[in-house]
Amino acid sequence: MRTEVAKRKKAKIEEPPLVDPEQPKRQSAHHRPLFVMVTVAAVIGLALLPAELVARRFLPEEPPPGKQENNFRCQPSADPDTTFQLIPNATFLTYGVRFTTNEYGFRDIPVQPKRAGMFRLVCVGDSVTYGTGVSNEQTFPNVLESKLRHRAGNAVQIDVINAGVSAYNIRNVRGQLQTTIDALKPDTVVYTFVENDLDDSLSATSEGLLQEYDPQKPIDSAAIKGSFAPAWIIQREARQGSGGSALGRLFSNWFNRLPDIVPPLLVGDHPETVRRWEWTARELAAMRDLCRSHGARFLVYAFGTRNHSEPVNLKVREICRSLEIPEASTLPLFDHRTYMKVHSLGYDPHCNPAAHVLMADRLQTFLEEQRAIPDVCQRPPQDRPRYDETLDEDLAERLAQESYHAPREIVPAEGEGMLGVLGGIDLEGRMARNCIFRLSGSGNALEVDVTGLFATPSAPQTLSARIEGGEPSAAVNVPAAPTRVTFPVPQEFWNRQIEVELIAGGPSHIPPPEQRARGAAPYTLALHRVARTTIR
Repeated sequence: MRTEVAKRKKAKIEEPPLVDPEQPKRQSAHHRPLFVMVTVAAVIGLALLPAELVARRFLPEEPPPGKQENNFRCQPSADPDTTFQLIPNATFLTYGVRFTTNEYGFRDIPVQPKRAGMFRLVCVGDSVTYGTGVSNEQTFPNVLESKLRHRAGNAVQIDVINAGVSAYNIRNVRGQLQTTIDALKPDTVVYTFVENDLDDSLSATSEGLLQEYDPQKPIDSAAIKGSFAPAWIIQREARQGSGGSALGRLFSNWFNRLPDIVPPLLVGDHPETVRRWEWTARELAAMRDLCRSHGARFLVYAFGTRNHSEPVNLKVREICRSLEIPEASTLPLFDHRTYMKVHSLGYDPHCNPAAHVLMADRLQTFLEEQRAIPDVCQRPPQDRPRYDETLDEDLAERLAQESYHAPREIVPAEGEGMLGVLGGIDLEGRMARNCIFRLSGSGNALEVDVTGLFATPSAPQTLSARIEGGEPSAAVNVPAAPTRVTFPVPQEFWNRQIEVELIAGGPSHIPPPEQRARGAAPYTLALHRVARTTIR
C-alpha cells in the first residue's frame, strides 16, 4: 500500500547524496537516524522486551513508589491468530494498578447477556485501549460508556466493552474479534490502531510470560518490529552499564541532538514495509467484513501524535478510504513535542487519565458523525467539539524522509549502524535464521564478515542474501572461523538504498521459552560486519 503522498510524489523518499566509496565510513551522530523509545516491562520477566508504545522518547525516571509492580500473566489462546490472551477471571497489577479480568480475559467486568434494546460497543486494540497504568474506570472505553449512559438515560441500555489487550498486534486483534463476536453481539466495533500493531506477534510461555516468538513463523526466525533498533541499543547499554562506555556516550548524543522519528519499518517502498502494510489492509478488510456479516458497524480510531505520526496516519487513512472504513485519529489531541510531559504517565509513555478523557471525547464525536451510536446519545451538531483532522502532507513527507536514512555499514559489536536493522541480530551480534536490515550508499556488492557457530563437516552452515525482495542468492559455505563473503547487488540498486535479508542454512540454537521471555533469541552465525562495497 502507498499513501496519497507516495502515489503523487513517491513520497520524495530518496537516497541522501552519495558518499564517495573511498571516503572513511563515519558519520557524525547528528546525521544518524533515531527513533528513541523506552522499553517498559509489561510483565515480570519482560525486562528485555519492549512493551506497548504510544510515544518514542527515552525516560530516565523509574516509576514512583507504588507504581513499580507488574505481574499480569497470559496464556496461549485456542485460536492461533489470537495467539495469546490475559488469563481469565484473575487479578493482576499493572504499574501498581489492580485489575480483574473477566471470563474472556478482558480487563473489564463480566459480560452481560445481550438483551433486546441494549446497544453494545466493543473497543478492540492493544495497550492504548487496554489502558496501561490507569484504572479500568479511567480507560477511554469506560469513560465513553459513562458519557453515553448519561446522554441515554433510561431510554436505552448502553454497554461498552474494553477488549483491549496489551501487546496485541493487528492479527491478534482480528483473531480475538473473530472468536468472540458471536458471543458479544456488538452493534459497533472500534479498533484503535497503534503504529506497533504491524510488529510480529508475541506468544505466552507456560509461566504466563510473553516471549518474542510468533508461532506462525519458524521457531528460529527473526522477530521483526519497528522498535527493534532502539530496543537493542537500550538493552545493550543496560547490559554493559552506562559508566562512560562509548555506546552510552553515543546513545546520549543521539538522544540529546535528534528528535524522534517514525519507525523505518513503516515508511518507504522496501519489500518488508510494503508487505506489512498489505497485511494490515487484509486484516482491516477481514474485520470490516466480519462486522458486516454480524450486522455491526466497524470503525478505525488511529492513535498518533502530531509532528510524528503523520506518515503512518496517512497510510492508515488511505487504506481505510480504499476499504470504505470510517477513520478518525488522535492527531487533533496530542502533539509529539508535549505529549510526554502533558498526556503520558510520565514514567511510561502510555496515556494518563486526562488523555483518556480526551480520547473518549474525540471518539464520541466520531461515533456521532458516523451515526454509529443510538440517536438518543447524539448531541446536536452545534454542541459537539470540532476536531481538525487535516494532515500536513509536506510534514508527513519530511518525517518519512528523516526515518528513511540508513547506515552504509553495520558492526554489531560496536553498535555501529544498528539503527538500520529491523530484526534478527541479538545483543552478542549473532543472527537468527534470518535478519533484515537496510544499507545506504552505493556499490555493486554486499560484503559480510561472518563466523559459523555450529559448522562441522557433517553439518555445514551456509549464508545467502535476498536483496530488495528478489530471489535468494546461491548459498555460500560459512566455516567455523571468521570469513568474508560477498554477494552481488543487482545493477538497478547500485546507487540506491537496499533492504537485505540474510538467510542462514544449517544448525541453529533455539533457547527455551523461559529464556526467550527474558530476552534470549535464537542464533545461527556470528555476524561481525555488513557493508556496501564496490568490486572492480
